Amino acid sequence: MCESDRKFCRGCGESLRVSCLSCSADVPVWENFCGDCGGNQKDLVAARRAELDTKREKAESLCSDYAFDKSISIAREIAAIDDDRLQHQKEWAESFLIEVEAEKESEEQNVENHFAEAQTHREAYDYQAAIHAMESIPEAMRTSEISSLLQTIPGEREELQELLRTIEERVKRRDLEGLLEQVNRAVELQPNRADLLKLQGQLGERREKLIKLRDDAYEEAQGLLAQGNSKEAFALVGKVRLQELTPSQEQLKQQLRKMIDAEMALTAVVKEAKSDGAIDPEEVWEMLPKVIGYLKLNANHAAIRQLKADLLARIARDPARHAACASSEMLADLPAEVLTGLPADMLFELPAEVIVTLPPIRNSIGMALKLIPAGEFQMSSLAREPGRENQETQHLVKITQPFYLGVHEVTQDQYEQVMGKNPSDSKGANEPVVNVRWNDAVTFCRKLSDQEGVKYRLPTEAEWEYACSFSLKFLLPVLLLLAQPINLCG
Repeated sequence: MCESDRKFCRGCGESLRVSCLSCSADVPVWENFCGDCGGNQKDLVAARRAELDTKREKAESLCSDYAFDKSISIAREIAAIDDDRLQHQKEWAESFLIEVEAEKESEEQNVENHFAEAQTHREAYDYQAAIHAMESIPEAMRTSEISSLLQTIPGEREELQELLRTIEERVKRRDLEGLLEQVNRAVELQPNRADLLKLQGQLGERREKLIKLRDDAYEEAQGLLAQGNSKEAFALVGKVRLQELTPSQEQLKQQLRKMIDAEMALTAVVKEAKSDGAIDPEEVWEMLPKVIGYLKLNANHAAIRQLKADLLARIARDPARHAACASSEMLADLPAEVLTGLPADMLFELPAEVIVTLPPIRNSIGMALKLIPAGEFQMSSLAREPGRENQETQHLVKITQPFYLGVHEVTQDQYEQVMGKNPSDSKGANEPVVNVRWNDAVTFCRKLSDQEGVKYRLPTEAEWEYACSFSLKFLLPVLLLLAQPINLCG
């Protein structure tokens, strides 16, 4: 073997070759230049040492800044170098790793100690000491939990200080409404303050008293409203000092407010109507819808109920004159119980196209009755007997008087209310009553007339057919009974 090809020393066994720091090719130790890339080994070694010196300084700087993990990473990279020409750097790195890992362990223990101390201070509500303990932890070693707590505690301290200032000022002013909530929060932030705990107890007792006064007031207001006295009820709840209300109390307060607003508006209309000493029909019909609207809010208001009765009495005394002032829209908006109270003559004088817009009225047993106007029609039998199909011809029939006709069949419940019995085979309160004899139907009408104070009777055949033609003419979906169950008109 040629001596120049030898890889290890004959005397010591050390390698006679090194890796080129430029291309990593083997270079004899006695050669200054790489045979493969021509790199100057002396210059390359000097440059590599300078690079490692820079990394070494960086690792030491990171360690000083408590960035232990980054510092260790650099040191491990240097310690992994396997080149005798850079041996002193490798030795430094190995020694440095031992030192920095020991320092890291020590500092991590300090972090745990400071964090535990901060937690202890916070639990004792010593926010300043807690902040100081956590600020002693190097920023580079603060975990997300530590950073979050370091942001939270100053906020809690500032909130407490602001609350204490506010509470002190409000107590001096005797501004106690809603103060308990602020005191409760202050006690949460610092529950070891005797003055706060004492104030919390006093405000709690005050609140309990106010709640009782509030509940008593609203209970009394409910009783006043049941008597129709909305003004006194509203005045009573207006004196309640506690602004916090239950849902039902809030609902009652809003309900009373609507009543008072409606009553004020109605009072203004009545005052205007009475200003000249006489109430004209036009003014009656201006007031009546407002009176009815108010009574929907407060049905027990005695004075306004009397006003409604007075207005209806005025209409009853001169129905023809009042009919001229009442539009179909006005009448259509009136509830059935008001329509029932209007004179029949007034409704009878309305044109058919207006009557058809009127809702049915209901009597005391729940029968819906539709007003059918007077008129005339060409009549042919709707219920011919067998064998009579060709015996009847159409002929003009005049209905001279308006009448009410039941919209639906008489139900079993309605029949039983009047007659005290139910002859139907298949029972059902809302089903039509069947198996009713003619005499029983007449008796039903007589008893119902006595009960209602108006005349009920069975409709004539002409009234049946006229009601059908009337309903078809005005597209009114009135259901008429043509079989066994009875249907009554008045």
